[in-house]
Amino acid sequence: MVDKKSFSTGLRYLIVSLLIIGLVFRFAHLDKKVYWIDEVNTSIRVSAYTSSEIMELVPTGEVIGVKDLQAFQHPHPQRDIRDTIQALTGNAEHSPLYYLMARFWMQWFGSSVIAMRSLPAVISLLTFPCLYWLCRELFPSPWVGGIAIGLMAISPFHLLYAQEARQYSLWTVTILLSSAALLWAMRNDQPQVNGINLRLIYTVYPSTNKDLSKSKKSNLIHTINPKYIGVKWVIYAASISLGLYSHLLFLFVILSHGLYVLICQILQIQAGKYLEVERELVPDIFFYKPIGKLLIYSWATLIGIVGFFPWILVLFNKSAGMAGWLVRTLSITEITQRWLINLSSIFFDIQVGYVSPIFSIGSAESGIYLSVDNPFTYVIFAIVVIEIYAVITLVTTQPPQTWLFILTLIVIPAMALVLPDLISGGQRSVTGRYLIPSYLGIQIAVAYLLRMKLFDLKIQSRKLWQLLLIALILGGILSCGVSSQSETWWNKYSSYDYPQVAKVINQAPSPLIISDREKIGRLISLSYLLDDKVSVMVIEPSSLPNIPAGFQPVFVFKPMEQWFSDIKVKPMMNIELTHQIGDLWLVQPRIL
Repeated sequence: MVDKKSFSTGLRYLIVSLLIIGLVFRFAHLDKKVYWIDEVNTSIRVSAYTSSEIMELVPTGEVIGVKDLQAFQHPHPQRDIRDTIQALTGNAEHSPLYYLMARFWMQWFGSSVIAMRSLPAVISLLTFPCLYWLCRELFPSPWVGGIAIGLMAISPFHLLYAQEARQYSLWTVTILLSSAALLWAMRNDQPQVNGINLRLIYTVYPSTNKDLSKSKKSNLIHTINPKYIGVKWVIYAASISLGLYSHLLFLFVILSHGLYVLICQILQIQAGKYLEVERELVPDIFFYKPIGKLLIYSWATLIGIVGFFPWILVLFNKSAGMAGWLVRTLSITEITQRWLINLSSIFFDIQVGYVSPIFSIGSAESGIYLSVDNPFTYVIFAIVVIEIYAVITLVTTQPPQTWLFILTLIVIPAMALVLPDLISGGQRSVTGRYLIPSYLGIQIAVAYLLRMKLFDLKIQSRKLWQLLLIALILGGILSCGVSSQSETWWNKYSSYDYPQVAKVINQAPSPLIISDREKIGRLISLSYLLDDKVSVMVIEPSSLPNIPAGFQPVFVFKPMEQWFSDIKVKPMMNIELTHQIGDLWLVQPRIL
């Protein structure tokens, strides 16, 4: 007993330490990484501009400074919250809640990179109480929630999106909040006999019905308070609206919840066949009419969706097509490899071992190959095997109402993206940030597995899993530590190489960058890394203008194909590739 108590105390201190480490990582070096194009678009919309509007406002054919480009990253004094909402409707595929929060945050704390990224970092702190609440609704042991919090704190994947000026940390919070609220609403409105939940007993252990049928009415405790239950379902309905306003893919979380409730009611009907207790002991709505529970859930969900109806109208009126990179077809080998890397990134990020990005959304190949010669292959497979084993253990050791919830949370959002990729092609399912619901389910399953094994009665087994926990912790801390110190990371995608591009430009004595106005967002992203001495010229995409004198050298950033033809007909000019991946070219006098 002393050993177990000592171990519990040590584990408690470990979880607290991991939480502190996670907090430090979330707020350290917020301005270190490149402010990539998606974050630039966040600042543009929050400042009440649109990309098309900026293309019109930026002077073309004139030399301007890098600070002039960033003027559209700050709120204009004559543009208020209504203008921000209007700007957001231009990209209605992005739910508005995070951006409206960012607007107020920008007014209070400024529009610097640190200020903009501090909002998602602060929001990410809410994941810890929400995650613990969800685990407490699922499991009787508080250790599952504690371990889950510890792993979440040092998860390299969640750290990346806690430091990105986008809506993904908010989406994570709403997923956990709505999931916990659903289980909370369903839990305490069940009749109990001697303090034991009847639905649990009859669903999982129907053979006990004879013992329960002997219970007297005096032993039956109805924990049903209509007003209390109503408040719970109202809270769940509100969480549905919040989730939809945080991200449109929350729809798949709603579907997973609906499937879970439906299956639970089917199981409840099956359990009702075993009932031999007196009918008046059990409220009809819960056993003999389980459809009532489904109706309550349906009404709450409908109310939540109705709350999102104003933005649904915006979506229909200003529908946007799917981004081109999402439907770019990948080979099944490449898709499978990216799935495996994504699954392992919850606990360990292999980007720590590479200089080039492990993902490239603009290419059909990532450049990273999992082979027997690659040591990271074994790390990835080990983590994925643990995750699969965790899910299997969960299913085989927990009652259906527990493992069904986690399984539907993992499977439904994932399949909604995987199936279109396999059927029609695309890379929706290899984009990690779209799979956050599934990742959360996997993390909870792993936390439950560790809780079981760490408190195993067999000493040898317990020590083995203690070593495994240490390995996961060290992998997470190493990944977070390297990531927090880096200028770029795989989640910056098309902006990954901008730090290297900026170094090339900043080394020049008096550089000028030329690019067309359709690349304005990428120019703004690059401008955060450029020195004040750098000048910029934004031009029309049709043709290359006369290059002004007085600059040395002149760079062309992401040139149009037409420009190469224009330069070739100029006898005194030559164009030379300087940075291939960054698409940076050097224009200089032709040597005759």
